[in-house]
Amino acid sequence: MMRNRWSAAWIVCVVLWGACSSFVLAAPLDDYNAALNLYEQKRWSTAALGFQQFLKQSPEHPKAPLAQLYLGQALTHSQRYEEARTVFRQFLEAHPKHTDAPLAAYRIGECSYFLNDSTAASVELERFVKDYPNHELAVWGWQYLGEARLNLKDAPGAAQAFEVVLNLKTDEAEQIEAKFHLARALEAMGQDDKAAEYYQQVAASNHPRAAEALFGRASAEYQTEKFDAAAKTFDELLSRFPKSPLLADAQLNAGYSHYRLKDFAEAQKRFEAAAAGKTNELNATFWIGMCHESKSDWEGAAKIFESLSAKIPVVELTANDSEMGAKAAKDYELGAKTMYHWAECESQLKKFDSAQQKFLAVGEKWPQSKLADDSLYSAADAALRGNRVTDALELVTQFPTRFATSSLLPLNEMLKGRVLLARGDSVEATDLPAAQADFQQASELFQNIVTTSPTPRMSNQARILLGRAEKRLNHPQKVIEALTPLAEMIKKGESGSEEYADALPTLGEALFAEGRSSEAESVLIDSLKTLPENSERRLAILTKIIEVQATQNKWIEADATLDELAKADTSGEMLAQSAFGISEQAMAKKEWTQAQKLLNRVIAVGDKGRYYIHALSQLGMVLSQQGQPGQAAEAYGKLVEAAKDDKLNSSIASYNRGLCLQKDAGQDEAKLLAAAKELAAAAELNAIPADKEIPDAVEQKAAVPAVKSARTAAMIYASLKQIDEADKLWQLAYRQIPKLQPADQGIAPDLLNEWAAHQFNAGNQEKADEHYKQLYENYTESEWASKARLYVAQGHASAGRSEEARQLYEVLNTDPKVSAETRLDALQSWMKLEAHVRNWKEAQRIAGLITQSFANSPLAFEARFCIGEAQIQQGLSKEGFATLTDLRADPALPEAEWRPQLELLWAESQLSLEEHDRTPLRTALEAFLAKNPPPELADQAHEILGRADYQEGKFDEARQHLKLVVESKASEKTELAAKAQLRIGDSYLEQKNYESAVLNYEKVYTNFPFAEWRAPALHQIGWCDMTQKDWAKAKSAFEKLISEFPDSEEAKKAAIKLETVKMNLPATGTP
Repeated sequence: MMRNRWSAAWIVCVVLWGACSSFVLAAPLDDYNAALNLYEQKRWSTAALGFQQFLKQSPEHPKAPLAQLYLGQALTHSQRYEEARTVFRQFLEAHPKHTDAPLAAYRIGECSYFLNDSTAASVELERFVKDYPNHELAVWGWQYLGEARLNLKDAPGAAQAFEVVLNLKTDEAEQIEAKFHLARALEAMGQDDKAAEYYQQVAASNHPRAAEALFGRASAEYQTEKFDAAAKTFDELLSRFPKSPLLADAQLNAGYSHYRLKDFAEAQKRFEAAAAGKTNELNATFWIGMCHESKSDWEGAAKIFESLSAKIPVVELTANDSEMGAKAAKDYELGAKTMYHWAECESQLKKFDSAQQKFLAVGEKWPQSKLADDSLYSAADAALRGNRVTDALELVTQFPTRFATSSLLPLNEMLKGRVLLARGDSVEATDLPAAQADFQQASELFQNIVTTSPTPRMSNQARILLGRAEKRLNHPQKVIEALTPLAEMIKKGESGSEEYADALPTLGEALFAEGRSSEAESVLIDSLKTLPENSERRLAILTKIIEVQATQNKWIEADATLDELAKADTSGEMLAQSAFGISEQAMAKKEWTQAQKLLNRVIAVGDKGRYYIHALSQLGMVLSQQGQPGQAAEAYGKLVEAAKDDKLNSSIASYNRGLCLQKDAGQDEAKLLAAAKELAAAAELNAIPADKEIPDAVEQKAAVPAVKSARTAAMIYASLKQIDEADKLWQLAYRQIPKLQPADQGIAPDLLNEWAAHQFNAGNQEKADEHYKQLYENYTESEWASKARLYVAQGHASAGRSEEARQLYEVLNTDPKVSAETRLDALQSWMKLEAHVRNWKEAQRIAGLITQSFANSPLAFEARFCIGEAQIQQGLSKEGFATLTDLRADPALPEAEWRPQLELLWAESQLSLEEHDRTPLRTALEAFLAKNPPPELADQAHEILGRADYQEGKFDEARQHLKLVVESKASEKTELAAKAQLRIGDSYLEQKNYESAVLNYEKVYTNFPFAEWRAPALHQIGWCDMTQKDWAKAKSAFEKLISEFPDSEEAKKAAIKLETVKMNLPATGTP
């Protein structure tokens, strides 16, 4: 592939633009000049050593960047790609704006590519071509990027990269290379035609890839069964590249292609060429034999197989051998296949004794071969054909025992039946009972195959043999039962049925077997032929024929018979009745296209027919089922017009029309709005009038689809953000419910829940709560009641109405009608509320309820976490630490979103314990950090580790962790960063490094807005000044603290210290 070809050549041809063309003779540069001289002499390893020494001695030297770049180049030329990649990465990180930064960026990706690190190469080269699209190496960046993506199975990405190469100005060799790999990518994407075009272009060149391209193209053609094209392409490869390493496989594959084309003579030539070499000699020779066999040259094939059989290495399996090497496995199967086909040739030559022995030899010498069962079956068949009935019966009897799971078992059973027929025939004249027993046993075998065979051809062969057996047993009725299906095949002229033609003479009038629709149809059609054209019975018979044909799903025939009925039925009433009747059969079978055609026939009869309205209704449903909602809406529109005097059907049709319009609209807001308006109009038209106190039954029934229309229209308006319109329609629907029949009023809770949910989604929390409250107060038995109460409680909690929320949560916790699921949800929400308002004692109590009542729920873990947090927040650090420790140790602890907080809180609680070993804390947090948590969580972990080190007097180590927090983007300007910055100052103070301490305290005061940390920082600055007896600065710091943070604890401390400071200040003024 490309990586070997270009690993040296393309590394050389790059100029370092930042390099100086002449040596510098100053003494400090001797090592540099020497290394550069070696580099220009292409002494790569020695040059690399020289540059390494220079960089080690003079890392800050002005020439250091160039030395680093040359070092990377030298290592690359030495194929020390891992080291080179490290150097280039360091160079690019240190000198991102350097003139040769693009070269370094390219080399990084190139090294990853040569290291087979395709993942890294893909990322690095993609960055290179993006950042430096016009660089001279961009074309190779794209090329290697494509190959890396191809290695990563990213065929589309690879194709895109190679296409870029083809669009760049590159030489012909580079273009060919890109086309070859582009073909591979397209092939992986299943775009075989496009791949073939590029393979063809590569193949037409003199590029080294040409032979590979031809082989790839030919292989693709073969796999897609384009054997003619594959044969020509393989032959072209053989002609153009006679010395290619692919020659042997191309010869063999060319043979396969011609063989599949049944061009056995040409195939044989290719196989003979392949057999002349050692690589594929045995396999090619086998296929030479197969060519002879396929040409019915049984003698020639037998000679080939005989000769080949002696050449194939003998592979024997011991009792413990269940596996073998790949080559041995191929030789094993090839030996079996060769002997099997040799036996086949002997059988064709009617040398049945020899064939039987060779078939048996397959099972004896190659018992694990795929042909072992075929060979035993064929041996039995050869014995039967050689009139060795006893041998044949013994072999077919062995078969089920030796090959209990073979797919040939049905064929073996059929062969056994044939053997029994042959034995019965041989003794019939002398021992009729014995013959009859054989015939009966054969019949049972054949009947079983007819019943169970998965293949029609085997079943049909068994039927013929069954007919023969039953004929010998003198059972004519069973003969008819066996052969009737074959007679139907013959009548229809189905392919292959001619081989069953000998079954016809035994059938006769038995074709009219009872209960069979096809026979009934034939009888009816024949009966029509006996009636005069004007007979009144014709209409009834035609109607019955149509029904029978529909029962058989013979829709074309039924349609033709309907045409005939239409001619005879002048009123059209029988036609409409028949068409509508079988349309129901079609719909039951989901034959929607047929149902549509039939219903259109009914409608075409006219609107006066008694099936017209029913047909329109059914047509709307059928069109909808076929995904034609627009046409369905038209049908329902016609129905609305036709049924305008039928309030119930009109209301139903209006609702269905609206649904179809909605479905037809898709995401088209204008169409959705039109659908909503129609549904709203239908709802208002068919709703029970507000002033009608006692509606009649029809009005009540018609109001049900009216309510559905209103709800659907409301949902559409809501989706279009027209909440006021939606609200009106939900209100209309809700006000209809008390007027409906009691059985239809059960939709009220669902409607309220739906109404409230849409109000909530629209941001109308108050209205949503109003409807939820109606729901749980008025429909206490509804499945939604408890959830509605929960939603209202959560709304109170979100709005800061904690007491109202608590009251509802208490009901949900104590009401026995509340489901366990809803109660658990309520307790969880309640627990979170109390934690949020820092009512830790109550939060702990509710969490305890969860752990007691729902110990097996995943939420029990969160409740235990809450208990631990509550204990810590209440100052019970020891108890909280114990709770969280037990929780962490629970093997069933899930990976919940609060899991990271558990680790941090546990560590925090341990830190608060005096005289406690911090090793577990460090181990846990280091493991936590190793999992790459989000930066804000990582910062918390580092802050805790910093405080742990601080407590143990490890001030340098503490600062390492605390500085990570201060410098983190995630914690920038946060209280956590202020706290860490203050602790850094404290660490320096502990080490009596007052200058550094003051610097860090000043950062807290200057850079952060948090008074609780700025005040301590000013206090510590004053203390440092006071400690150093810099009384003036101490006075200034303490006075600033008292002035800016007068209510802080630190201000009180500063006031006391200020007195001492003032006493030590030098006197001012004159005596």
